[in-house]
Amino acid sequence: MWFVQTLEKVFCLPELFWDNHLMRMRTHGKSWNEYTRWCQARGLRPIPTHAWTLAAFIRWCEPRHDYATIVAITKAIARMHLIAGHSDPERHPTVKRTLAMTERSISNRHNRS
Repeated sequence: MWFVQTLEKVFCLPELFWDNHLMRMRTHGKSWNEYTRWCQARGLRPIPTHAWTLAAFIRWCEPRHDYATIVAITKAIARMHLIAGHSDPERHPTVKRTLAMTERSISNRHNRS
């Protein structure tokens, strides 16, 4: 009996994995679209992006999103660059410093009056 239940779980695993993969792809698409609209509104190129552009976008996201969402958006932007054959802007020191500064700023929000 336990063998049948185990097999059922194993055969369901790919479906669960696929559902999670599709959810991540939808999230990446929304993040990419938000970044693209932001760049277009400012006359900037979304791909290949300059590190300063991504850093400015991260700062723009700070009051609008929590830190985990900002990291997810940044990873989605980096993924689109890698797919297109460009370097990963997330690895640039300016972007890394901006993410660290944003994390500190968001974590200290509760201390502000």
